[in-house]
Amino acid sequence: MEPRPHSRRPDLRQIAFNLRQAEDVHGVERVCQKAGSPQQIYFSWRKKHGGLTPSKVWRLKLLENLYRLEASSDLLSRINNAVLDEIEIWR
Repeated sequence: MEPRPHSRRPDLRQIAFNLRQAEDVHGVERVCQKAGSPQQIYFSWRKKHGGLTPSKVWRLKLLENLYRLEASSDLLSRINNAVLDEIEIWR
């Protein structure tokens, strides 16, 4: 049996592009075949990301990055406080 080729997860821009192509020019079957994904994936993308425009994709990625940055800074401050508490205990 041959190993399955590694398929990477498409980013939001690719998903938005595929959704728009399926709606505007090509059919769902052709877009899914070209992308190498089953039609079920297309319909789950459409349910989750339907109506994404490039500007909305950009804003969504910006919000995701800001959320990650906030979460990581919150985690760093928690770790810092825990380390300082441990130092105070040992003094």
